[in-house]
Amino acid sequence: MQKLFFLFLFFTFLSCHQKSNSNLTVAAAANIQFAIRDVISEFEKTHPIKTDLIIGSSGKLTAQIKQGAPYDVFLSADKKYPNALFDSKKAIQSPAVYVKGNLTIWTNKNLIINNLSDLLRPEFRKIAIANPKTAPYGREAESALRNAGILEAIKHKLVFGENIAQTNQYILSGTCDVGITAASTAYAKTINQKGHWVEVDPTLYALIEQGVVITVHGHQIHSKESKQFFDFLFSESAKTIFAQYGYQVE
Repeated sequence: MQKLFFLFLFFTFLSCHQKSNSNLTVAAAANIQFAIRDVISEFEKTHPIKTDLIIGSSGKLTAQIKQGAPYDVFLSADKKYPNALFDSKKAIQSPAVYVKGNLTIWTNKNLIINNLSDLLRPEFRKIAIANPKTAPYGREAESALRNAGILEAIKHKLVFGENIAQTNQYILSGTCDVGITAASTAYAKTINQKGHWVEVDPTLYALIEQGVVITVHGHQIHSKESKQFFDFLFSESAKTIFAQYGYQVE
């Protein structure tokens, strides 16, 4: 009887585990969260596949995949992190660039800003950027500040969001007076009418090439579905959506 009980528990666990893996799991960098939801919605219209979305910083998602997180497709905010997965044999190919992104300055307060040098003004007391150690958009924001020659002067004002989503929340809520974020945020329907936006001079940082890979887990567990989603990212339908959010596509 005890043996039968344990067999019952085992098959119950196996059944639940299989059900939990029935959906395709896409892990995406926070900067792409608005666009990728629309892409997934469009994908599901023509493919009988349900997709779960995980949003986070590229660095943290990469660490999770290395530790065995069951993510099938990984959309990073750069090529560095998916390359690291490929080098560590956690992805089946080197990353393909699906979009190129840029930076914008955003304040949701009654303040006017024209360029990065304005951040030296005393009314900008707290400046939000994503964590440069784990978020590529934070890394390039820091580079832009350094290349503009103002990083050291405003370092004490910087507030680091875990990712672009948290950075946006700091700006939107007024916790920070201003922030440097992904330009795609300015195209989000729930945000684009709020505050004042200005593009960061693109000569001050590297255009952000965002790479995507299929993980080894995705290839092993959802091989067909992962490939279909990967291919869809480069379809005209997906490109149109990405372009609507301000990304450069080829």
